[in-house]
Amino acid sequence: MMLKRLISIMVAFLFIFSKVSLISVRAGGGTQINLSQSGSGSDIFSPFDFSQASVIDFSSDQTSGENWILSQTILGEITIIADGNFIVKNKSVDGKHLVVADDVKANIKFSNVNLDFGNYQINASPMLLRQNTKVNLVLEGTNYLNSGVHFHNAAIRLPETSEISIYGTNYNDSVTLISGGRGAALGGNGGMENDGENSGKINIFSGKINLNSANGAAMGGGSGCRTLDDDVIAFSGGDCGIVNIFGGLVSAQSNAFAAAIGGGAGNFVGGEESFKAGDGGYVSIFGGTVFAKSKNAMDIGNGCGGGYTDCGSLVITGGSLKANNIAPPTDGKNNPVSLAIINFAPNLKDVFVKIDGKFVDWHIFQNYVDDENLYLWLPVNMSTDGNYIEYEIKVTIKPSFDSEKDYLYNAKYDGEKFNVTLVSTSDPTNLKTNNPESSPAFDQWWEDKLRVTAEAGVFPENSKLKAESSENSQEIVDFVEKNLDHPEVVESLTTYKFGVYKDEEKLEIPEGKTAKVWFKIDDDMPRDLDKLHARFISEKQNEFFDHDELAKFEHDGKEQDYYVITITHFSLYAIVNTLNLPEKMIYEKGSIVTLEQFIVDLDPKISSANNPIEVAQNDFSNVDFDTVGEYKVEVKIKDHTTGADLSVQTVIIQITDWGQFDQWWGDEIRVKASVGQFPNNSNLTVEHSKDDKNYLKFVEQNIDNPDDIEHFNAYDISVIDAQGQPIQKFDTAEIWIKIPDNWDEDELYSSFVTEGKDEIFKDGKIQKFKHENGKTFQYYVFNTNHFSPYALVDMLTSKDRAINANSGQEIFSSIIICGMMAASFIAIVLFINKKRSKLI
Repeated sequence: MMLKRLISIMVAFLFIFSKVSLISVRAGGGTQINLSQSGSGSDIFSPFDFSQASVIDFSSDQTSGENWILSQTILGEITIIADGNFIVKNKSVDGKHLVVADDVKANIKFSNVNLDFGNYQINASPMLLRQNTKVNLVLEGTNYLNSGVHFHNAAIRLPETSEISIYGTNYNDSVTLISGGRGAALGGNGGMENDGENSGKINIFSGKINLNSANGAAMGGGSGCRTLDDDVIAFSGGDCGIVNIFGGLVSAQSNAFAAAIGGGAGNFVGGEESFKAGDGGYVSIFGGTVFAKSKNAMDIGNGCGGGYTDCGSLVITGGSLKANNIAPPTDGKNNPVSLAIINFAPNLKDVFVKIDGKFVDWHIFQNYVDDENLYLWLPVNMSTDGNYIEYEIKVTIKPSFDSEKDYLYNAKYDGEKFNVTLVSTSDPTNLKTNNPESSPAFDQWWEDKLRVTAEAGVFPENSKLKAESSENSQEIVDFVEKNLDHPEVVESLTTYKFGVYKDEEKLEIPEGKTAKVWFKIDDDMPRDLDKLHARFISEKQNEFFDHDELAKFEHDGKEQDYYVITITHFSLYAIVNTLNLPEKMIYEKGSIVTLEQFIVDLDPKISSANNPIEVAQNDFSNVDFDTVGEYKVEVKIKDHTTGADLSVQTVIIQITDWGQFDQWWGDEIRVKASVGQFPNNSNLTVEHSKDDKNYLKFVEQNIDNPDDIEHFNAYDISVIDAQGQPIQKFDTAEIWIKIPDNWDEDELYSSFVTEGKDEIFKDGKIQKFKHENGKTFQYYVFNTNHFSPYALVDMLTSKDRAINANSGQEIFSSIIICGMMAASFIAIVLFINKKRSKLI
């Protein structure tokens, strides 16, 4: 009996030990959260494993699953009825919404969920937590919940007895929560002739959280509702509970009389009939980036209304908070905190504040997208000599195209606010000088697409470049038609609207001064200034830039091409790729081609009836379509407004007796080629070797991650002429390879590898084809200019790799645990046998 009891104790101990979490956190009393990671990337991402989760698909007809059920009595209510892990995905149909039952603890992953009740009269929250629930909500992809305007429901309803914690799986995962009525975006429902609801506990660790309510708090209490009849009936706003923000990018906006983060609005009638607004609750910001804005109430605090209202508690020990009307903030140690604004550039990496002689990570997600500044709330402390303590702040940026740069600031409190000055920087182009009348040289990037440079004295210190780009909007189409005399010849264009700003004010380039602008040239654009390609124009009619140049710049080890112009004013600029005619046109012997048809063949987008292309008639009439050979034709692209030649190009017309090629190998392989690619009487040959060791070796040698291959088929494809010789030289051919039924085409990764290492074709497309036998198959189609062995490869997705990794870790852990159990068992047996031998 003693032996069995000891073994049971050891097994229980080992089981508990194997389940100990590696992450410990502190979240408002009790739970410990480790914030020891360095840098502004210190957000805590999802620590939960969803590899064995139950799936809830809003787009399916499924009515139940493991630990969840679709109600047959309440329209669209999918209820999680027991503890567990759940993956929720896709768009809601027929008003389906998610409910977590009383007392349930659930880990829920939202994967591109769309629960939009904005156009439907559905009296329900898209997501509802009932009493005493605890939910860890993990974001994956882009998620959207809208409770609509017809009722007063929260987008995520969180009663005061429940708790929700929100995580991203990476920095870009997001959720947008919208309430069109009196409900909070995240928190309590609004009143429908009653009080607004109080909200429960909210913890935000990571991800992008966008909150917007028409009449309730964005995060917190719902707003009360009033009825006007013989008597005025008024109701109170809901209180905010506990809100802890540890990381992420949080944007909260209320558009009426409720707080952005805090209490809902009372019945705002005025006079004695006004009922109290919701209290501000207990808000703590330990990290992340937070934007809070209310139209008529406190940004962080209580809503509007009569009677006594508590604006709540606000503790700030990290992060970047942009808000104006807030509850009196402290550092949690009875020290008030005050705002220090740092004018800053994009690409934030780290922010450290020196406290008690040590730099401490300030846990900022990123700087603000709208103005790129940091808003640090620092404790106002007195030193032993009776003066205010000054802070040193170190900001590190890491542009995607350059090395890291450190900026060191000094923040000094003057009795009302912190004054921030730049002390030094590791960036030699922005060295601080103590002369306020001087300004440094300007050199700033927008991503890796746009660069503006100017000599010292052109722009004031701490000026910032702001830009936006658009390719296909109607505004751009209108711009081209209005400002280009020859829009027919525009092959493609990208526009940039940019400027340099100082404190939100757009600056002008001083008279007599210039700035240089670098525009990234896309891969599909030519690098030829002589043919008027990659031209830039401003909003002024016909303002072409002839003082241009091509330049190169290396970003993250990759050299990029840039088109550089010198400007004297900011405007909307377009980089234009004008019509680029082909160097050669190939026709089969005996073709009948008119001049008009030839012009259309040069570029199908150009109408032969109204086009800016002109061909010398005599040159074209000299082409003999019945005789094999090459003929040169002079082609002009004209400006029809002025009649001037935009460019003159020579196009070769090649007459050949080689016709089109289109052959199949069974129903698995197809090769197509246009006129002139392969001689007549050529034939397709294919060797297929699915399991041959040579092909396995070939794939392993030519794919970077062979362990990630789930399936592959290998083929040696070639076209031979009438003499049986392989054809090596041709311009282009189209190859079709059949996709097996058990392959997931969504996981088909780049698919083709030639004998050249890492030559992977990423421009393939999926094509259906119905054969003469009536069967339809899927094919992966791509273009190539040479034949060799090709492999159609189905790679593991990141999800598959994660499942395999978890399985491997579980097996490894099981082996370790079994070994420990076996060792413990042997030790116990030996111990007891030893005791017995002594007794004998």
